[in-house]
Amino acid sequence: MRRTKEDAEQTRLAILASAMDIFYEKGYSKTTFDEIAKRINLTKGAVYWYFRNKPDIVAALINDFADRYINLLKVFLERYPDASFERIIQMQLFINKQIRDDALFYKFLFFVTCQMEWSE
Repeated sequence: MRRTKEDAEQTRLAILASAMDIFYEKGYSKTTFDEIAKRINLTKGAVYWYFRNKPDIVAALINDFADRYINLLKVFLERYPDASFERIIQMQLFINKQIRDDALFYKFLFFVTCQMEWSE
């Protein structure tokens, strides 16, 4: 069966979501590729097809987070083009609401601030 680019991207996103869930639950060092794969009914080899190792997964999560954050800033600045102090406070409240409403975004922030063993 031939897969499309859209299918491949959906698989990649599913791997990232699975990894994020397990990183959130267990921490980085206690998470294995097997667990990431099993949670979404893939083989460990399928996960390795997309990511060489756990640091690659974390790098992808960080890149996705940065893209989301930048997009939130763009949306906010389109709505409120002036840069007053009050608008900056409103911007941060807007972003905080987005984070609160997006479970994956929240899990990522919790993971990188509370559960990531940065010495690795």
